[in-house]
Amino acid sequence: MERVEIPGGHALLRDTLTVAGRKIVERTSIVVSKAQRRVRVQMGDEAADAVDENTPAGRLPYTEAELEAFQRFEMAGFVALVHKWTLPIEIPRTIDEVGELDPDVYDPIAAAVRKRLPSILKRPDASMDAAVDEQGRPIADSPTGPSTDSHVGGGESPSTPPSESGIVPSPTSPESSDTGGATAA
Repeated sequence: MERVEIPGGHALLRDTLTVAGRKIVERTSIVVSKAQRRVRVQMGDEAADAVDENTPAGRLPYTEAELEAFQRFEMAGFVALVHKWTLPIEIPRTIDEVGELDPDVYDPIAAAVRKRLPSILKRPDASMDAAVDEQGRPIADSPTGPSTDSHVGGGESPSTPPSESGIVPSPTSPESSDTGGATAA
């Protein structure tokens, strides 16, 4: 376990994620992965790799929503990785609770978590963007693949707009993917 010094003691970070930790990190990483992919396509891989993000001119062109997603991903990493600490308060187990921490406590732990986030993101791509048919052709346009048999309304799409994930929610299901109250043990 990695030890991180914080005011009033130290924190120990897990070497591996628990199932609950992995789930909160995966949920919050979806938008981050899509944002990184969008910027790489927009700029090209070499140009994106050459950017020095430590300078104002070197900031990558992320949207405000994408930047917030990066912050939530970092906080999810905090929730997932902090195993124990010596502070007299309970360890935050939700993203919202992490947001209530004193910056002097959060910042050193977040710096250690931030170093580990790239390795957490490197997992097999199981998104629809990576789906292929039997011949290896991309089938990202439809979660069930290309359809030649059915025609809705003369070939038009249903009138219910899909969510950002491409899934059309049912009228009774919640559309929110907010992980603010999500917990990790």
